[in-house]
Amino acid sequence: MPHTPTPLERLRRRAGLSQARLAELAGVSRHTVLRIERGDLPRVRTAQALARSLNASLGDIIHNDDEAPARAPRVTNRAKQAPDRASA
Repeated sequence: MPHTPTPLERLRRRAGLSQARLAELAGVSRHTVLRIERGDLPRVRTAQALARSLNASLGDIIHNDDEAPARAPRVTNRAKQAPDRASA
């Protein structure tokens, strides 16, 4: 089965950083970076530090580009919309 990189791994590689260098910049251990790249969810402070180090957002660190973000469906208030006169 082919390896699918996590968002953190993609960002790290795009920045040209090793796991050790990213860990040093973020103030975390290399093991922490490794665990997150294997799919563990980081603590908020860790994710913030990694995001700052990569000049990225928290969402960039956690979200997979291949997955649609989980969002609530958009709800419109049809009662406030003008009635369609063509169908009246």
